[in-house]
Amino acid sequence: MQFRPAAIKASTLDRLRTAVVLDSAFILAALAALLFIIATLGGLGFGVGFDVFPIGEDNNWIDMLQRGRGADAARLFWAIDHRNPLSPWWYIAARPIILGYDAGLLALRYAIAAVLALAAYCMAVTVAGRRARAFALGIAMMSVFWMANRYTEQIVWNFQGALAASLLSVSAYARFVEGGRRSYRLYAISIVLWFVAFATYTIQCGAVLAIGYLAFRRAPAPGPDALHSVPERVRAAVLDTLPYLVLFGLFFLLWQTTMGSFASEASFHFSVTALLQSLREGVWTSDFVLFYKLVVTSPDRLAFIAAAVVCGAVAYLALQWRERRAAAAAPGVGGRGLVDVFVVVACIAAPTIALESGSDTWTPGMRWPMIYQLTSPVLVLAFVAALLWAAAPPLRARLWSGAVALALAIGALFSLGHNRLQVEFTANEKFIRDSMRRLVAEDLAAGLNPPTQILLKLDTPNRKRWRSSEILSPTIARVWLQRDDVSFRLVPWFAMPSGPWASWWPIRFGPDAEGVGNAKVGGGVVPYRELRILSISGGSARRLTRADRDDFAGYDVQWDREEPIALPSVEPAR
Repeated sequence: MQFRPAAIKASTLDRLRTAVVLDSAFILAALAALLFIIATLGGLGFGVGFDVFPIGEDNNWIDMLQRGRGADAARLFWAIDHRNPLSPWWYIAARPIILGYDAGLLALRYAIAAVLALAAYCMAVTVAGRRARAFALGIAMMSVFWMANRYTEQIVWNFQGALAASLLSVSAYARFVEGGRRSYRLYAISIVLWFVAFATYTIQCGAVLAIGYLAFRRAPAPGPDALHSVPERVRAAVLDTLPYLVLFGLFFLLWQTTMGSFASEASFHFSVTALLQSLREGVWTSDFVLFYKLVVTSPDRLAFIAAAVVCGAVAYLALQWRERRAAAAAPGVGGRGLVDVFVVVACIAAPTIALESGSDTWTPGMRWPMIYQLTSPVLVLAFVAALLWAAAPPLRARLWSGAVALALAIGALFSLGHNRLQVEFTANEKFIRDSMRRLVAEDLAAGLNPPTQILLKLDTPNRKRWRSSEILSPTIARVWLQRDDVSFRLVPWFAMPSGPWASWWPIRFGPDAEGVGNAKVGGGVVPYRELRILSISGGSARRLTRADRDDFAGYDVQWDREEPIALPSVEPAR
């Protein structure tokens, strides 16, 4: 009989491992289901799929990886952006995937979504307790499906990796405390993961606040009552967070030493109005309106809705099947656990709120897209769990499964609309890229020197499908054309912006002897013999060999010529 407790403990651990494996399978199955929906609808011709190549700011990273190997790529990054020093190493580590496949960055985004979901599950279980597994699973599955983002680029993937590292840091610390503070390996792992998080994305430093909160909440309190235990709890919180704070302080000093002119350029002015706006964006992001419009304006919306309904129904049946085998009724989270999870996530989001409350550059709502794949599911399902406390257990479990299934269906809708936009942007930009490559090849085949500058003239439909900022045009030219001597600029169609862009914004077509002013991003004159104009209209691309003032009606250009422009004519490539 003396061995019975050990046997019971071993049996309990085996059941727990089985339950965790099952939940992990549900999380990965959720991602597989989303990918299956996208692949199936894409195969049926409904405008979605995996043909998504680097768009917009993604090209900055492609350019750095192409121009530098290993640490050289990291140095190229640091030369233009003195923040987030570990960020380029995520790209360097994934270099074969990113440069080897057009959809490499998209694949990394999906992979990180799975990592983030598993990290969210670990955090919720370790913070709220093992009985909250259904609650944790709901958060994880919802985060997988809610992949729609303001950014059509994949630039959020490593920032979400940093978010996952923050969650795992909190999880490791919670396990350290749960184990009686005996396994200091968990404590060390927590510190290392936190360093990875904020060194990758500096405002992922909020986990230390969550760790301080957990240290205070769960410290041994020998006092006779709650009031007398407060000093002991404060002492535990200070001692446990001190190594984290010392590490961050040393990092901050090194950062100040190396950040160059960025230190003097960054300005922060706290505003209560901006604080309230940032909080509102966190609770209910304005991007939801964008996601809704992407669905309802899509010509394939009925197919998307049908797929989402099927997805929600399958999810409900799967969750009900799991519920019949679970040890605790869903959602399984108590009031204290719910508060703890909410506070932990609020602590992780706190630096984002602080930044948006005082920055002239990152205004309210601009940084939430890096974390709302986690925060939105937590807020929604915490609200649902609180509403269901009064319901009887059998009904509560069914309502919980229904709420999670509905959230997954909505997330599937949003993700399909977002993916369709990515595919549309990719198709448009690939067509423009191939047209520019063809133009350069035609000049070389005709024995001409390649142009040093191409002016890209987009009609209205193509403007709507162009994602990249004008400032990125030289970088995109290097990525697309694989050469440094040819670049391009969009012929501007909207009003001159304020700030540093204003000095080089309008393109000036001067006399033949003067050339074209502001033909390049950043300014500069290009002789007509080195210039080409490529007109993109509908689904066709045409080299303009002759152009006059009327050809640029509706564009922001200055026409200081008496006669039309005449450019070299060549035989089109076949």
